[in-house]
Amino acid sequence: MASEPVEGNPEAEVLLTEFFDPNCPHCQRFKPIMEEIMAEYKGQVRYYKQPVPLWQYSRPQIRALLIAKEKGKYYKLIDQQLENPAEQGGLSREQILAQAKEAGIDRDWLAEQIAEGAKQEEVNRLPYEARQAGIESTPTLAIGTKIVGNRSAACIGQLIEQELPASGASAERDRR
Repeated sequence: MASEPVEGNPEAEVLLTEFFDPNCPHCQRFKPIMEEIMAEYKGQVRYYKQPVPLWQYSRPQIRALLIAKEKGKYYKLIDQQLENPAEQGGLSREQILAQAKEAGIDRDWLAEQIAEGAKQEEVNRLPYEARQAGIESTPTLAIGTKIVGNRSAACIGQLIEQELPASGASAERDRR
């Protein structure tokens, strides 16, 4: 995941990876917890969101997310999808394109990429790769190589503290 887009400090030693499905209500509720963590550990962690399609109807949304990486709009589109979910059954093609436009992605370009099958093979591999990594549900959070699942901000903070390099981590937090 070295070339994947991350939030936070791209040079930070501690990597948080959230496995999510954009249609998972638990993932939607987990978003504010991770926003709190990112504010608390600003500059000390890097954060990557890895989509995992739990349902067939999540696949078109995840394709759009993967395509959005090419334009640097990956996290903007994730925010759109998590903050404006479908009531049930995933977003329609038109809703995906409308959200992409809101995220600053050219609607026609995205529609063309989708029609051409861009990222379809990658989306098809994601569930298998997640199972191989031990991911059984979403949201699941990995801190470094530890898979910890869905936790509270306080619990996640304690786990991050264990992973932070000993020198400077406490001093950095004390200054805040």
